[in-house]
Amino acid sequence: MKSEQTSNPATKLHPVFRMNETEKDIWNKMLKYDDAYFSDMRIENKELIRRFGRVQYQEEDKSWRTVYEDFPLWDKIPRLENWVIKIVDEKKMKAGGKCVGERKMIKIAEGLNKNKLKKALLHEMIHAYEGLHKKDKSYEVYRQFLLLYFYGKLKNKIGLEALNEIIENGLQFTLLKDLHTPLFLLKSLDLDLRLKKPWGTIHSYRRADYFEQIQYKAKKKANRKIK
Repeated sequence: MKSEQTSNPATKLHPVFRMNETEKDIWNKMLKYDDAYFSDMRIENKELIRRFGRVQYQEEDKSWRTVYEDFPLWDKIPRLENWVIKIVDEKKMKAGGKCVGERKMIKIAEGLNKNKLKKALLHEMIHAYEGLHKKDKSYEVYRQFLLLYFYGKLKNKIGLEALNEIIENGLQFTLLKDLHTPLFLLKSLDLDLRLKKPWGTIHSYRRADYFEQIQYKAKKKANRKIK
């Protein structure tokens, strides 16, 4: 008699069964990070809901009300639970991770320590969410909302001058085919602040000095204001 696990086609097809134990462990970490840090990328964040709900006039009670049900992407942006993790020989990787959107796969270099693994995984998860817009033109709308959202949020946290400097320099990276868009830049900086890490931790594998200089100037300016 076959077990329930092997006899259920839906169970067999679940991506977790295509991974080894190490990959499953990283996959579980990814789901935890997905819930903890990426609700905004799915437009499930309460602050986003308040900002981007649509104000409509309600005939039944002659009042104006904010509604969300007809938002084009409401409940349509999936979590990453159907993505897979693949451990790859570090010699074949130019960085700690790589997002392969067409295969719903995040490749992770073998042997990363806990800190580097989290950094690489979060970095590639941003790429995964950004890749969604390629499948549906309506996702481009969501990207515009998120750019506005993160810009306003970060401006209040790090200051307009520092944020604009980061964006201006970040655009130069993008023009050089760096593959890190302005949205990627802002989301990665948001994660740095939430994780209380130095600016650029999630974004950059090789540009820590660039972010460090901007953060140093911003802190110095803030300290002068306090005095």
